[in-house]
Amino acid sequence: MGRDLARWERIKQLFQAALNRPAADRSAFIRDACGADLGLIAEIESLLEAHASAGNFVEDPAVNELTLSAAAQIETALAVQEASPPPGFGVGERVGNYTVLSLLGSGGMGDVYRAWDPTLGREVAIKVLPAIFMTDPDRLARFEREARMLAALNHPHIATIFGLEYSDGRPALILVRLC
Repeated sequence: MGRDLARWERIKQLFQAALNRPAADRSAFIRDACGADLGLIAEIESLLEAHASAGNFVEDPAVNELTLSAAAQIETALAVQEASPPPGFGVGERVGNYTVLSLLGSGGMGDVYRAWDPTLGREVAIKVLPAIFMTDPDRLARFEREARMLAALNHPHIATIFGLEYSDGRPALILVRLC
């Protein structure tokens, strides 16, 4: 617990220090301050990104932002539907070297498949973005950040990532299958 608190204090200090620098200098500052700690770098970059996207919520009513955001998401969803995005993966399809066995579940953050790794003779889980978000650069960037964050973490309740594959232009996280 004490180590987590100390790490959080370090994150807060570096975040504040980065905010006090010009935006163009922040990335170099973070790399220098964090060294090889990729998890720390990702956490601070995530906080800076959230801070930048928050805008000036005191002057701009939140309901305006929500309305604009919802409208943009609806427009994106309709555009993607019209473009007939590729459906999910079917049983027997290949994602990189992995063979899809079944769909485990779908949700707002992705579709998860059970798959077979023939190289190492084991089952894995494959998470892909829902097809509706494949044209959204923000969602794609968030998905790739998720891959980097998972690679930096080691916890019994967080899936271990084996890799990031691309199949028909769709990024897919290859994860240890927990269940």
